[in-house]
Amino acid sequence: MPRTSAFLQKLLKRIDRIDKDSLAQYVRELVDENQLYLETLDHLQEGVVLVTPAGELQGYNRQAAFWLGLEGAKFKPVKIYDFLEDPIFVRYLQDYLPHLKEKRTEDFHFLLPQEVYLRAALIPLEEKSGNSEPLILMLLTNVTPQKSQQLDRDRLARIESLVSLAAGVAHEIGNPLNSLSIHLQLLKKEIKNFPSERRKVIENSLDVMNQEALRLDQIVKNFLKASRKPPLRFRVHNLNEIVEDALHFMEPELHSADIEVLFRPDRKLSLCLVDRERLYQAFLNIIKNAIEATPAGGVLKVNVSHRERVAAVRFEDEGSGISDKDLPHIFDAYFTTKEAGSGLGLMTVYNTVSEHGGRIDVESKVGRGTAFTIFLPIRQPKLQLPKYDLAGKK
Repeated sequence: MPRTSAFLQKLLKRIDRIDKDSLAQYVRELVDENQLYLETLDHLQEGVVLVTPAGELQGYNRQAAFWLGLEGAKFKPVKIYDFLEDPIFVRYLQDYLPHLKEKRTEDFHFLLPQEVYLRAALIPLEEKSGNSEPLILMLLTNVTPQKSQQLDRDRLARIESLVSLAAGVAHEIGNPLNSLSIHLQLLKKEIKNFPSERRKVIENSLDVMNQEALRLDQIVKNFLKASRKPPLRFRVHNLNEIVEDALHFMEPELHSADIEVLFRPDRKLSLCLVDRERLYQAFLNIIKNAIEATPAGGVLKVNVSHRERVAAVRFEDEGSGISDKDLPHIFDAYFTTKEAGSGLGLMTVYNTVSEHGGRIDVESKVGRGTAFTIFLPIRQPKLQLPKYDLAGKK
């Protein structure tokens, strides 16, 4: 038992025999000591939260308030769930707080708007006599540097693999295509002395073969171009307009597939600092997947929304859905369930969202459809100070 608690127990037993001045002095000392503890907690780099199994807030420090959005939250009977924005973290607490018997630790991804990986440790505290219910201590530790390094390594490995594949394709296909084009031209010269009718038929066939060879050569070049992405170019854009432009571009395919689009923009969403072309391509990839998965007469719902400093773009189709065994692998390079798929579309989407400091969540039920939700931090460009000359004039 701590020294203060033991002394307080003795004090309570003899409180009737203690004079008023001594009691007041001790109360002042307790208040000062409590204030010192609170100030110490507020200077910790870790987040500290005290809750009941039902999720009722009992206390928190400044760092936890910043990470979880608890600023201004009053205690009893307010619940922590009323302030949390991340549904995954909410479900985690709701699942484990009521029945927690031993320490549990898990990592979570938050957008603040800069992405942060937090390690949440839930620790049940010993019950003390007089407490109506047990308490749970939640310790939050920033593990972003470790996570970022691992993500960077994984991302580099995928990019290197893609570049390696592109180089192999260029070597194995590019050279034979050039040779094929040369020999087709030679054959065209060799048939000059053929009868005119027969020569015309052969020339037409050779022209078709040459055009197809050139088309394959262009495919190889486009593939190489896709594997060498330009650097990110962040500018201020309207996220609603980027989504709307992608839907407009895909309108002929959507109409041909008899898919109705229900688009709900967020007109109150402020301009965001993004790479427009990267996000545009990412949205196109998701829309194409929805078209391929959704039967004729289906509906594609596209919603843009925001809360605090995070924007969300949700694409919800009525397609065939994704099986539980395939769902963990849909963002892996070269993984595809389509006969003619490359397995690169969703990997590109994942990389684009990660490069923006965002997160992509997937919900899918076989036979009922799939929903992709892209969460992006709402960033604004830094303000530039006006330039003044020595006289103080602009």
